[in-house]
Amino acid sequence: MPARVLLPQNISEEGKRYLSERGYELRMGSGHAVETVCREIVDCDALLVRLSPVPAALLEAAPGSRW
Repeated sequence: MPARVLLPQNISEEGKRYLSERGYELRMGSGHAVETVCREIVDCDALLVRLSPVPAALLEAAPGSRW
């Protein structure tokens, strides 16, 4: 099963293609508010952030996290 990567914000097409070609499943988020990311990260394996804050509550919301 491919690793699921949450993208709270869009990244370049080149970046998405790079990750997809290496077997990652990309999940486009619906915003970078902490509450939104906490809700959307639940079934993801990784988080790719640009400007999103990453407080402890967000890390704790990821059940499979190894932070």
